[in-house]
Amino acid sequence: MSAQEPTPNADCGVSVLTELLAQHPYYCSGSNYYSNEAGASWETMTDFLAEFEDADEDMNLVFRWDIRQRDDDNPGRYYAEVFMMHQRKGIFSPHHIKHINEDEAARFRAYLEKHWATLKAMWEPLTANAELTERRAEADQNNPGA
Repeated sequence: MSAQEPTPNADCGVSVLTELLAQHPYYCSGSNYYSNEAGASWETMTDFLAEFEDADEDMNLVFRWDIRQRDDDNPGRYYAEVFMMHQRKGIFSPHHIKHINEDEAARFRAYLEKHWATLKAMWEPLTANAELTERRAEADQNNPGA
């Protein structure tokens, strides 16, 4: 097995890299409409993480990522795109990572999990209100005359 091919996760037989593959219903632009200087291209995920792994999640908020197979004729090779907002400056910053392999996948997942926690906290008021609305609707159904 080459270094690029995903290796199974010992817990469930699925590789961390393939767990991160996503088919989004809509694309995200790979460039900033207002600036050619926003974002960057990286040779490896290790290079990208060296720059952003410890960066503040609020100021460098990742809202989406895509990992895709590089080409159908050469399976087992993947690239990644990471999309972030630098909220303080209002800058959309797309990042293209030319190579990601299984050895980098767990570290990338840990990076994404920090951003997921930030996004959940940001949207928490909506979640709390949605749960309250659901409980009220259930109570109304159980007590139609009340």
